[in-house]
Amino acid sequence: MEKSQSLLFERKSNAGLLVSLALPAVVLMVIMTVYNMTDIYFIGKLGDVSALAAVSLAGPLMGVQSALGTLAGDGTCSLVSRALGQKNGREKPAAGAALILSLGFGVMIGLGMWFLSPVLLPMLGGTEKTIPYALSYLRILAFAAPAAVFTTAFANIVRSTGAVREGMAAHLLGTVTNMILDPVFILLLGLGVRGAALATAAGNVLAAIALLRALLSKKGAVDLHPSVILPAVRGDRRIFGEVLVLGLPSAIGNLLMNLSHAIQNRFLAGYGEDALAAFSIGGKGGILIAMVAMGICIGMQPAFGYFYGAEDQKRLHGCLRASGWTASLISIGGMAALMVFGKGFTSLFTSDPAVSALALNVLRIGILTAPFISLYYLISSFLQASGQAGKALTVSILRQGAVLIPTLMILGNLFELTGIFWSSFTSDLISTAAASVILLAGKKKAAIKAVA
Repeated sequence: MEKSQSLLFERKSNAGLLVSLALPAVVLMVIMTVYNMTDIYFIGKLGDVSALAAVSLAGPLMGVQSALGTLAGDGTCSLVSRALGQKNGREKPAAGAALILSLGFGVMIGLGMWFLSPVLLPMLGGTEKTIPYALSYLRILAFAAPAAVFTTAFANIVRSTGAVREGMAAHLLGTVTNMILDPVFILLLGLGVRGAALATAAGNVLAAIALLRALLSKKGAVDLHPSVILPAVRGDRRIFGEVLVLGLPSAIGNLLMNLSHAIQNRFLAGYGEDALAAFSIGGKGGILIAMVAMGICIGMQPAFGYFYGAEDQKRLHGCLRASGWTASLISIGGMAALMVFGKGFTSLFTSDPAVSALALNVLRIGILTAPFISLYYLISSFLQASGQAGKALTVSILRQGAVLIPTLMILGNLFELTGIFWSSFTSDLISTAAASVILLAGKKKAAIKAVA
């Protein structure tokens, strides 16, 4: 199987790799986005703005869960893809380290959701009306946290071998389960927010079981049999540090995004529950476009890592160009579609006229990042795939923290609600420009060193 994985990268054209790697990753990202939208959609049918705002309030803590899965998964993805290109055999200990880390992280975040939520929710902008909803939502999801972290990690890892179908099938099972159970639990049984959490937890557990079963049923670069991973990890214990270092840029970017989300919630809470709900709804359009662009770039990340490890510059540059153009064109098309049909999109989640009008404003501002956000994700994916952890970390910190948080605070104080709506657009524009400078500066230094 490992030989066939190498042949996938070597024999397929750039267009073929886009179909084999990027298309399933895009489908996976869209599935994950729909998964996150499902709870909002059915809770919106209750007509309770406080319940809708509570799900947004819980978002930063759910994001920490995702960040921990990304920490284990993205670092391993980079190691495995380059190990296959270099044929050095380090893919097996990397997978073993990822399994141990993802389960440990899952237990940790589950305990945090249960015991720390009452302390954190008021700090995140919770009110007497929203905190009880958010607390019941998070405490149910705490039980499924290990399954959610494992699925996030290993859906990323299997991409590094070119075997993307397992991850896509697992997430699809989780999403379909959530979509079926949401109306049953929320509306039919009248469980409200608790029903949304139960449906999501059930989807997370089934997705993890499906992915684990698929991984245990076949031999290959990602082999989770104890007889394989335990000796491999014992013989290469430094692999834990490498996984964490390489996964850190994506994880920190994810954590900073959730910190920004928390700060946004604090600002928005001053304008009432309508503003919180509207931002949650309107932001989904921009997230959908971003997830498609991200899916293309991270889907091709194993190819970037493989050709970088194999020192095949021609194929590497060809993959980068094909990925960048494809992501940009699709993102611009998505922006145009949401500009035209944005009102219909926001009306799916609420029937409240005031919330709907605010959400449409958020949507139309948020999708303006489409023409250049693809370049940001391409640079980030390449830096991580090539093992340039320091630069990848810098790029992640720029967009989600060093730029976004000050921009949010400055614009929010100067222009109030309008400034909050424009903060993400401004941050993305500045961060993409800065990421381009970081990439080009690195190339210039390499060229000077080569000449010298």
